[in-house]
Amino acid sequence: MKFVEIVKEYWNAGLTVVPFNQEKKCLVSWKKYQTERPTLEETIRMFSGSNVEYIALICKDNIEAIDIDAKNNMEGQDIAKEYANHLKFFRGGKELLKKLLIEKTKNNGYHFVYKCLKVGGNDKLAYNAKNEVLIETRGKGGLLFIAPSNGYVVHKGEFKDIPTITIEERELLMNVARSLNFRGIKRDETNEEVQTKAILRENNNIGNVVWSWQDYNSKDDCLQLLENEGWKRWNWI
Repeated sequence: MKFVEIVKEYWNAGLTVVPFNQEKKCLVSWKKYQTERPTLEETIRMFSGSNVEYIALICKDNIEAIDIDAKNNMEGQDIAKEYANHLKFFRGGKELLKKLLIEKTKNNGYHFVYKCLKVGGNDKLAYNAKNEVLIETRGKGGLLFIAPSNGYVVHKGEFKDIPTITIEERELLMNVARSLNFRGIKRDETNEEVQTKAILRENNNIGNVVWSWQDYNSKDDCLQLLENEGWKRWNWI
């Protein structure tokens, strides 16, 4: 019963929400609501149980979100802060950031929520070095856990008034997210690489195997390469 009043407000704002329990299992058959909307009475009934712990928004009617998953961040930095800072580098980025509804998630991730005439599905935008998703979208028919669910807090804006952005602004959000992709960047050798090296050493009777990218890194000085092309060093005071 704790969410009944807020889901009434969400319903009046045109949103479609469904209940989840503590294990994040939906308490109703929700797929049909991707294309149809429950009545207010149905919504109240769905959220009247004592085991409702989370509110999930079904993304439709031009609603989309950038979903940043902090638990998969291997790089050490605050990936949501990096995303926001990168966005500010671009023309109109600061103003766009001010428009967005921003929500912090239970696992210290973030949702950047908006409406747009053009939206996609649930698309992967950036990965960590282990090929785990860092940033993705929640679009047509996707689920987005929202406040006041346990651990979810809105930092700016409100779900009853989701802002609308332009198609060009949405494209900027997508491009900045894709720029934070770490997939394919070497951190440690994979098990497959270790095994391949062992086979090469055995078959070719050599003591060590060096990958081409390791050889390049050991021989070339990036600063020297830039200076050879006419770049100058600049010492910060």
